[in-house]
Parts: sequence; C-alpha cells; structure tokens
Amino acid sequence: MYAKILTIVGKSLAFLVISAVAIVFSVIVYAAVIYPMYMESQAKIGMDKNEVLTNLEGKKYRLTDTLSLCDSNAWYGDCESANNSKSVEFLILKIGIDTWLVVGFNSAGKVSFVDRGDT
Repeated sequence: MYAKILTIVGKSLAFLVISAVAIVFSVIVYAAVIYPMYMESQAKIGMDKNEVLTNLEGKKYRLTDTLSLCDSNAWYGDCESANNSKSVEFLILKIGIDTWLVVGFNSAGKVSFVDRGDT
C-alpha cells in the first residue's frame, strides 16, 4: 500500500520538476530570442522616425548623434554598415541582458539602419 502511494507521489514530483524545467526553458527562449526579434521588427528601413518612436512607446531608449557603442568597440553589431548608412541620429535600446537594438535615422527622418547585437 505504501509502495503504491510512494510511486504515485514520486511520479507527481517528477512531473512537477519536468514542468518547472520546461517553463524556465520557455522563459529563457522568450527573453533571449523571441523578444529581441520582436523589438527589431518594430523598426524597418524606410520607416518614419515618428512611427518607430510610437512603436517603442514606453521603452527606455536613448537618441544620440553618434554611435558610441561602435567607437569603443563594445558592440558586436554591424558597425561598418552603421557608419556607412548615412545616419545622422541613432536610437539605442537595450532589449536583452547584453543585447542592444540600434536604429539609425537619416537627415530626412527615415530609418536607414537597423541591427541588434551584444556587448
């Protein structure tokens, strides 16, 4: 009798542990892969700056006229393309533990560069 109860309890605990591991794995995948991809999709080449800012409403971003992440070689994004994009302003947004989204705007206020990379 006790053996049956212990078997049932053991299987229930195993199920709970496996479920907890699956949930933790799902959260990690969301945070590391899906969320950064979603945030990157909020800015596309040719979009108006105001549209991008509306899409990112409520997020803490920084607008700057230079891409200091590239100046210090601290960012593993595509700095060469950023420098060649003729962007006059950059939006920098942290979208992961060490992942940054960079959006460049040209003089007409249109997106001319989008990339994400780690620091």
